[in-house]
Amino acid sequence: MIVLTIDGRAVSATEGTKLLAVCLKNGIYVPHLCDLPGDPDPGGACRLCLVEIDDAPRPLCACTVTAAEGMAVSTDAPRVRELQRSALQLLLSAHHIDCAACAANRRCGLQDVARFLGIRLQPDPYPGLVAEGSPDTTHPVFDYLPHRCILCGKCVKTCRNRHAATRLSFAGRGLDTVVTSFGATAASAAACTECQACARVCPVGALVLKDGSRPTASPRMPPE
Repeated sequence: MIVLTIDGRAVSATEGTKLLAVCLKNGIYVPHLCDLPGDPDPGGACRLCLVEIDDAPRPLCACTVTAAEGMAVSTDAPRVRELQRSALQLLLSAHHIDCAACAANRRCGLQDVARFLGIRLQPDPYPGLVAEGSPDTTHPVFDYLPHRCILCGKCVKTCRNRHAATRLSFAGRGLDTVVTSFGATAASAAACTECQACARVCPVGALVLKDGSRPTASPRMPPE
């Protein structure tokens, strides 16, 4: 076991544990959207779990940093909060906000983070600036709604970890990047009917079942 300090509080952790996991386990909420527990190669895609560490020249993503003996961490420094709010605003700039019509409403990672950071989610006052994208309804089990997708990669990684043959991947570049199911057929996606893990881990309801619903998820919620 190792001992480190987070927000002035001494906490213990198993050696080799990622810092984000240590924070969450000890009831210290750090905004995050792309984290998958146990992921051996986290990419810090959402850029929300920033923290200040010791003498590091800039805030780092807690999901990519391994906790170390004697490490001193600040999760609520003013610079951290400013950068987190900027990262969230960047995600929202490409996200069509229509919470009332979304299957993830009240079970949404963006709502959780926005509430914690004190940012109000409201419909875009300039409609048309956010690319809607055409829903991909070719998969036999679920539909993909690109205007909700934040490209966190959780669905792609989850599918890869659960199945020998990857059924989901990214396609396109830049603002045109989307998640694709490679034109799955009923035969190739038979296992998806029982699995549904990709839709379950989606934090924003970009993957929904054919009836428009979302599988029950168990997100880690921030403190009130």
